Amino acid sequence: PQTIYVGARGSGVWRTTDGGATWRPVADALPTLTVAGLAVAPTQPARVFLATPLGVYRSENRGDTWTQTFSGDLRPFAID
Repeated sequence: PQTIYVGARGSGVWRTTDGGATWRPVADALPTLTVAGLAVAPTQPARVFLATPLGVYRSENRGDTWTQTFSGDLRPFAID
């Protein structure tokens, strides 16, 4: 319950493990900092999904590393 993820357009993904006292970026190495969606698997809290205009990424280690799982252009589906 102390781990929280936030993401926003142009800000990337940030994670706290101490209930919000400190934050650190966890997706700055990806080709975009635009976050269209962010979700944590309810039964596997280390698994995080990130949707960006350039595709979908998955992390199996709380955002420390990311693997692209879909590389399609999602910009036509973006909500402005």
